[in-house]
Amino acid sequence: MQGSDDALLRLEGALEGFEGWREEAARRREERESHSLLREYVESAEGTGLVESRTELCRRLNDLESTLAEVAERLEAAPLRGKPGLRRSLDLARTEISGMLEAIEAWLPLEEGRPAYRPSFFYDVEVEPASGRGNRAGLALVARVLLPNEVLGRSYYPELSTGVFVSATTWLRGSFEPALGYLGLDRAAEPAPDEDRAPRIVRTFRAPEVFDYSRVLVAVPRDAPPIGRDKDAFLEYVRRFVGHLGERTRGRMLVLFTNAQDVRRVGTELEGFFRARRISLWYQNMESASKEELSDLFRARVDSVLLGVDTFWFGADFPGETLQYLLIVRLPYGVPDRYHHAQCAALGTSEQRRRIYMPRALAKFRQGFGRLMRRESDRGCVFVLDGRALEPKHRTFLRELPIGVDADASEDAGDGEGARLVRGDTERCLREALAHMDLLADLRQRGLPVGFGDEAP
Repeated sequence: MQGSDDALLRLEGALEGFEGWREEAARRREERESHSLLREYVESAEGTGLVESRTELCRRLNDLESTLAEVAERLEAAPLRGKPGLRRSLDLARTEISGMLEAIEAWLPLEEGRPAYRPSFFYDVEVEPASGRGNRAGLALVARVLLPNEVLGRSYYPELSTGVFVSATTWLRGSFEPALGYLGLDRAAEPAPDEDRAPRIVRTFRAPEVFDYSRVLVAVPRDAPPIGRDKDAFLEYVRRFVGHLGERTRGRMLVLFTNAQDVRRVGTELEGFFRARRISLWYQNMESASKEELSDLFRARVDSVLLGVDTFWFGADFPGETLQYLLIVRLPYGVPDRYHHAQCAALGTSEQRRRIYMPRALAKFRQGFGRLMRRESDRGCVFVLDGRALEPKHRTFLRELPIGVDADASEDAGDGEGARLVRGDTERCLREALAHMDLLADLRQRGLPVGFGDEAP
């Protein structure tokens, strides 16, 4: 056991050495080249220590697994009480060790002691942030399929006798084509010249819409500070907006972010404001609740506000009065990381954007919007606080929404039966939304002005 611990510490030291080397090398390279630095390092003389420490750790773990297997075998013949529990503990330990071995060997595959990276995989060392609860940041060993759509289309789908995909976000940009490409179904339907197989039949069907989106108002404030110019000013605007609207609606609000640090910053700044108004505020990574508990807390308390990131863009279900006001803070463009750049190197930047980057961003936007309408009787308002949504370059996001009437256009944006789109300053967006929800009379009784003003909550 001690030998395994020592080998693990040596690997951690070697990984820290690589991180220092990569940080220095990155200063001399373009960001789009960063995805190849691990491969370059381990295949050079400088990476010898990393390869050796990986080999030593795998040898020690194999020895430990063999020792535990021998102990389990001897245990069978020993007249001990509590033997089933001991056997179970040994089996769990062996399973954990086997998983570690599999992960390490997949991350740095070797042939005759030399790195043998496969071009169809992406290999990396990622820094995992600290949880904020006393845990320090750690390093994660990554071995990921580089182009999942290719693997699915070439190797997985052709082996199926049949399959059914059901999703609310496969109809993008007016067709199924983006989703077919993202999922690799187009590859299953059209084999490459080097594939000796028959094409698979892929059929699509778009089900009729079940929700009455005329019950929804979509508002995009024109006067929100530009995100790219001054992030602090933008987050201050978000904080004021959430406090202002949340006080007037008594919560019933889900706020979707794309950055966990932004969630924590806005959440901590608003805790006292909402506590004074007896409106519960929940946000991811808060000290008093785990991520798994937040959905139940928000669902159980109608007069509450929930701030979250990825977990709540997909699959979270809050029907009825629990969620009537949905805020999308930023358009969910993915942050170009090393995996993104590796895909661009394999496909080409424009093709990666067409097949992977934009379908994923548009689908996430649609998924986030879909948190509001969970029952046919639901109604509410959606605020997109990212002003880029109104720019021609980014209008593709709003086109994904079932908008029927554009209140600021000379003619309907759609068929007139969908959601109503309001584009204007923040005060007008708020007034239109509160009128849509029949809250103006209630605000007068409570003595709360509708106007956004310059006051900070």
